Amino acid sequence: MSRLMLTMLALAFLASPSALTAQGRAGGVELGFDGGVEFSNVEDLDQDAGDPGTSIEFGDRTSIGIPIQRFRVGYHASEVISIEPSIGLDYEKIEDPTDGSDDADLSATNLDLGLGILIHLRRDPDNPVAYGLLRASYLLTDINLGDDAAAGTDDSFAQFGAAAGIGVKLPIADRLDVRLEGSYERRFENADDGLPSSNNYQLKTGFSWYTGDR
Repeated sequence: MSRLMLTMLALAFLASPSALTAQGRAGGVELGFDGGVEFSNVEDLDQDAGDPGTSIEFGDRTSIGIPIQRFRVGYHASEVISIEPSIGLDYEKIEDPTDGSDDADLSATNLDLGLGILIHLRRDPDNPVAYGLLRASYLLTDINLGDDAAAGTDDSFAQFGAAAGIGVKLPIADRLDVRLEGSYERRFENADDGLPSSNNYQLKTGFSWYTGDR
């Protein structure tokens, strides 16, 4: 879990306006959140050990995060380019019905970290503005099998991804936008953790609030 906490603290520092200002960037800050749907086409994972030439098959996956799937902080480095760290956090706990204590419970924490670049077609805070995006992602899953589990059964699994997409910002009030976004993300295989590569198709809808001039 220490690995997970250090990663979250690092992202929080990078996302803060003071940290970005210290790096020489100036401009308005965009705070927002999104809900969304993701369809994942998961590829087979080749086996290098045991029985070479065989592979593990994985089924396709659909994920829905409503109303909030991720939080984001966009810092406008120029009139048309913004840097956007983001974070999505999901926690799941499954209780053991045969044990009244928490010692046999299973829990999993899923952390989705992203760092994106948005390229806007123009600067026009009073009208819809389209943009393109490039984003790198780091997905970390931390599993805790409970105090009753044998030593060494707790583990973390990590996977990197790269995404590209398009979106539009629709002004609905002063300093408030609705944001619509579609993207494709390629997640890369991590054979050491048993994670296959996948093609992910994402649709997101959210809101953005600006702390200053856009």
